[in-house]
Amino acid sequence: MLFRSRSAERFAGAGLPDGVQVVVGDLTDADHRADLAAAVEAHGRLDLLVHNASTLGPLPMRTLADVDQADLQQVWRTNVGGPLVLTNALLPWLRAADGVLVSVSSDAAVAHYATWGLYGASKAALDHLTLTHAAETGLTAYAVDPGDMRTAM
Repeated sequence: MLFRSRSAERFAGAGLPDGVQVVVGDLTDADHRADLAAAVEAHGRLDLLVHNASTLGPLPMRTLADVDQADLQQVWRTNVGGPLVLTNALLPWLRAADGVLVSVSSDAAVAHYATWGLYGASKAALDHLTLTHAAETGLTAYAVDPGDMRTAM
């Protein structure tokens, strides 16, 4: 079993069973994505890929009229670009195992809340990419809105 996280502390003391490998890093970093692909290759199989990495963008959140290109790039890299590139890199293993692709979404992907436009648009794009991968590859894929969550985001 393979887990990834931005922080090793998140797994310290978690009592994970033997055989669980944690790969710490940032999804937007190409070297980290390569490390994940190498870990999957070493394991030889990928049954489930869950995209849960996310950012709201600049805080406090702003209206779309106040968003600049740097804000867009930061949110898009984390919420859309990283998951797309990682999925593409791991697609051969997912397909070989008839695996499942899951992306954690948000109601902001379909509802329109003031100051949530940048985040919501990125989640809508992630939903679209996830489900299009399924249409193109035959994989089972889900874009899931888990509802309100308490996160460290």
